Amino acid sequence: MNGVLAVAALLLIGAGAVKAVGASAWKVKLPAVCEVGLGAAALIRGGSLVAAAVAAAYLAFAVWVVIALARKHQTCNCFGEADTPPTLLHVVIDLVLSAGAGVAATTGPATVTFLQGGLAAVAAWLCYLCITALPRTLAATR
Repeated sequence: MNGVLAVAALLLIGAGAVKAVGASAWKVKLPAVCEVGLGAAALIRGGSLVAAAVAAAYLAFAVWVVIALARKHQTCNCFGEADTPPTLLHVVIDLVLSAGAGVAATTGPATVTFLQGGLAAVAAWLCYLCITALPRTLAATR
């Protein structure tokens, strides 16, 4: 597992868990539980097939956000937050995570050290802030 795949997996687990707990509709809960499962599989089992699935998921997320931007939606509903606006930065983050997971799918398994795991957690938190808090903060300052 490479570090980017670890970041992608942690974000899948976090976003999926928040949506699964907070949602009441099964059409939100079921995909959210799948996100958690995919992220956990990437962290626990790894492997080329799981990494490729993570890459495909993030590519789909990027497409979702591009559509939300094109349709001028006020939210992309990421992380279960109704006030998370879609941004170009979000698209870039999704594409970088997709590419990193794709690289992991083609290069095979690698060991992530404790330090790399900690750095991946920090990077996942920063990605979360860039997707959720940064756009809201910038909008409030306008």
